[in-house]
Amino acid sequence: MNSEFHEGGKTFRRLFKKYPHWRPATFTQNLTQTAKEITAVAVPGISGQAIHVAECIEKWLSAGIAPESIAVIVPHESMIIPLLRILPQIHSTLNISLGFPMSYTNTFSCIKHLLTLQHAYYKTPQRISSEYVITILKNSLFKSYVNHKGQHIYTIIKQLRESHGTFTSPEIITQAVGPELEALLSPHASPQLYLIRLNTWLESLTESTNTTLEGYTRNALCKALQDIQQLLNAYFKDIRWDTFQFYTERIFNQYKIPLQGEPVKGIQILGLLESRCLDFSHFIIVNTNEGVIPGSPHIGFFPNDLKYAYELPLPQDQDAIYAYYIYRLLHRCNVAVLMYDSENAVLGGGEQSRFITQMEAAFKTHSTAVTWRHYTLTQDVTEQAFTQRKLTRPQTPESLNQLQALAFQPSDSSHEVYGLSSSSFHVLKSCRLRFYYQYIISLQAPDELDDHLNAGEFGTLIHKALEELYKPLVGIPLTLQHFKQLKQHAGVLCETTFTHIFKKPALGKNKLMLEVAIMYVAEVIKWDETTCQNAIKSNVEFKITSVECLLKISCNDPQSANRFHFNGRIDRIDKIGETYRIIDYKSSVKEQVKMHPLQELVSDPQYQKTFQLLWYAWMVSKHFKILPELITPALLDIKQMKLFPIRNAQKEPLSIHADLLQEFESLVLEQCRALTTPDFEYLATDDESQCEFCPYTSICQR
Repeated sequence: MNSEFHEGGKTFRRLFKKYPHWRPATFTQNLTQTAKEITAVAVPGISGQAIHVAECIEKWLSAGIAPESIAVIVPHESMIIPLLRILPQIHSTLNISLGFPMSYTNTFSCIKHLLTLQHAYYKTPQRISSEYVITILKNSLFKSYVNHKGQHIYTIIKQLRESHGTFTSPEIITQAVGPELEALLSPHASPQLYLIRLNTWLESLTESTNTTLEGYTRNALCKALQDIQQLLNAYFKDIRWDTFQFYTERIFNQYKIPLQGEPVKGIQILGLLESRCLDFSHFIIVNTNEGVIPGSPHIGFFPNDLKYAYELPLPQDQDAIYAYYIYRLLHRCNVAVLMYDSENAVLGGGEQSRFITQMEAAFKTHSTAVTWRHYTLTQDVTEQAFTQRKLTRPQTPESLNQLQALAFQPSDSSHEVYGLSSSSFHVLKSCRLRFYYQYIISLQAPDELDDHLNAGEFGTLIHKALEELYKPLVGIPLTLQHFKQLKQHAGVLCETTFTHIFKKPALGKNKLMLEVAIMYVAEVIKWDETTCQNAIKSNVEFKITSVECLLKISCNDPQSANRFHFNGRIDRIDKIGETYRIIDYKSSVKEQVKMHPLQELVSDPQYQKTFQLLWYAWMVSKHFKILPELITPALLDIKQMKLFPIRNAQKEPLSIHADLLQEFESLVLEQCRALTTPDFEYLATDDESQCEFCPYTSICQR
């Protein structure tokens, strides 16, 4: 009050100046001269704050502090759910004086996506992104409704993704979802009619959700939909879908779900505004970040100079209100904890509130009565802690059975592809846990729909186009006339392949990528034409012996008496004279393929390219009974149009021989033997660089 610069007393100073007779002669309490403990804590994340709140309250309750004297001040509703998940474990009685925003609920999310789908129908009636429908189907509320109707949600999603690509039409959507869901997912010309359908659907949901948060949300949404329906009937007989969606979401965002509690019992959870007339001996304020406390000023219709002239509240007055609320709480408390999010995220994360900086300057240097502390909670990232948290899966009878089906020929002859491949070996070497997820329990990452080709799809397009081009020429001695014909058909065949594989239009960026693919295919044809010219000059034959060939071999392990099966899909095998070239197409090869000791090749994932080429040479030699000396495996960089064979220490092409492949086979069998032992463990890798493109990082929390 005595400092004209302090925000907390700004309103009172202005009132006392205008009405001097209201000012008391003396102030009986001084914050800086009252013994109390105030702590500012930087905590990473919302969940981290909730955990630390529970730790503080548990310590206070153990010290005999009454629950009614403890309060948690929540300036933003995003903290409510994390607190409600953990605080009941500390104390059973809670009172929540806040309303939970409807916009944070799963039911509201489902309604919002349904309205977005209708808006999409309005904008482009015959060309709808499948992602709109898939997002709705993945919503847990909608998923439970669909399953209750006897349909399987992922069957519908798979049908939409595999059959219709990124874009689809209302007719296809109706056909995929069936008559039960047609009323919700089909296009509606009138928003009023769709509101009736939505309301009917919400009321038809199972009554078991009545006592849950989603049940309360559903009832509140039904009430909101009825109010909107009345407004439309009264004032908006004809309204566009985009306008309707905008105002509907604005109305929904204003609704809050009242939470139940006992006002005079238990730990109090309340907002900053609700605390203005209450005193607590112990309290915690969470999310004390800049932009949250004080909050960002609301931009109104009146300019600040007009507000100033008529003495209306200005942005700095809002800061003064926040300051008053906080300092008023501090006056009557014994212990206060101010937590702020140290993560650089939304809600002002990473930056402490200016009030914490202000308190630190005031209490730390100008007060001996107040005990001020300021510290940061950090996550334990020591090697020992990481080892304790690192995921691992033991070998079980079930995993051994799955390995039997993978590494041994299954009894069911319908299995077309079985056996271990070079790719599965690479996954095993990179991360055993990933091998477990991908090959043992067959946990597949969900496919993501995208309007444009990704890198994998672009590679698939080139591989498939080259396969279709060269397949009619397999086994035929090639002449220059063949390559003239290939050049004429390459462009059309690439376009046909694109449409057949991806079922999406070659428009925009896709059109550019298709043109690039055609260019790469043309370069491969030109490169092969040069090879053919050189072969003719040398008076030898040049022919393609196979394209996209799936090879299968099996080997007996003398130490375990098991017979392991292996497979590999080779992009191309050609023959020049007596030499067989194994060619693996690559979009980019950054360095030479160097030979390393075989033990390192088989165990170290960084030598995958060399391992893969030796794997192909081993399989071709055993499958086709070809002398190893006649085999030359190599990578073909289709950007540089340059061949990269394996090179030895003298940087010369490696000579493949029988002893080399025999030793390679022995080491591969050794790895297979170790994999199929009962004491084998599927450990997460220590090399986190292997996790960069792993689809299972969300499970490992890397």
